[in-house]
Amino acid sequence: GSAGVTDYDLFGQSVAHIGADGVERLVFLNGIIELASKVPCILYLDEINMMPERVTSTLHPVADDRRSFVNRQKAVESEGEYLMAQTKMNTGCWIVGTMNPAGYRGTSPLNEAFANRFTKRIPWGYDRDVETKLLGSPSMVLLAESLREARRLGSIQTPVGTKLLVDAKKDIDALGVEIGLAVFASFFNERERPKVEAIINDKSIRTFLIEEQAGRTPQVVVGDDEPF
Repeated sequence: GSAGVTDYDLFGQSVAHIGADGVERLVFLNGIIELASKVPCILYLDEINMMPERVTSTLHPVADDRRSFVNRQKAVESEGEYLMAQTKMNTGCWIVGTMNPAGYRGTSPLNEAFANRFTKRIPWGYDRDVETKLLGSPSMVLLAESLREARRLGSIQTPVGTKLLVDAKKDIDALGVEIGLAVFASFFNERERPKVEAIINDKSIRTFLIEEQAGRTPQVVVGDDEPF
């Protein structure tokens, strides 16, 4: 999802197409909703709170009990006149939407009418065990949780996602601890960067990472838990 998503992306549009025979014809390109209506599937709408309301409102009949839509882009002939196509969603189509929480740059509050179309809502945070497995580094997990706590308290605003951590660990492995941490800190703005560097120093992140690279297992403590 993004501010650039249009009804054409969702429901399709007619375009000129030159076939193998060299003849130009007007053809209809199905949009993602039109495609999803045909088969049992998971229709995954990522970053739904980045989509403008004028777009999400067109999804209301798709997501509610009607499970259908009128496609203004697609004409059908009926008794000598052309009408907008009416399409029923496949009964095996599940609609899943994901979004970042309020305060994530580029997002807006989710339209309540659209949000109410979803019958179940699942808060989905970061899992330490999963991140430890992906990163292979308790030190990076300590860094992540320390920065997320700083964001929760309002010290920084930049979110710390798993992908950012994975990329930082790759830089540390390839370029060394100093350069890798410097590149990581550069993702934060000028106001936040000193606070990020202070956390790196106060939590001994640099020392722990150096020990990990040397093949030693540092005694990393996250929160009130036992070392791991």
